[in-house]
Amino acid sequence: MNHALPAAGTLAAAPSVHRADMHNWLADGERGLWIQGGNAEWFYARFSTACHGLNSTNSLVFDTGSSGNIDRTSSVVLPGGGRCAMQTFAPSAGPSKNRNANVVPAPQTQ
Repeated sequence: MNHALPAAGTLAAAPSVHRADMHNWLADGERGLWIQGGNAEWFYARFSTACHGLNSTNSLVFDTGSSGNIDRTSSVVLPGGGRCAMQTFAPSAGPSKNRNANVVPAPQTQ
């Protein structure tokens, strides 16, 4: 099995997703966020502090600077102006497939 490693003295490219290639995102409470890239690969972004309001919104803006890449230097901006800085950004297996197993569907009320 050949694992391609960077040559000694070189740096491997840091993981990132160009925001135009992002397919989906899912909050992990207020501490992190799963982001699905263009080839269905998942990444996990952990915030430096709790990102209050993240788990109760379906609208985020990714502040990527001029690169357009979502990576560990990015931030998310919540409705109302809250900003959360990413601390880490790494490849992930994605959110658990059975994360909603104990959720009981309720009829919609108006």
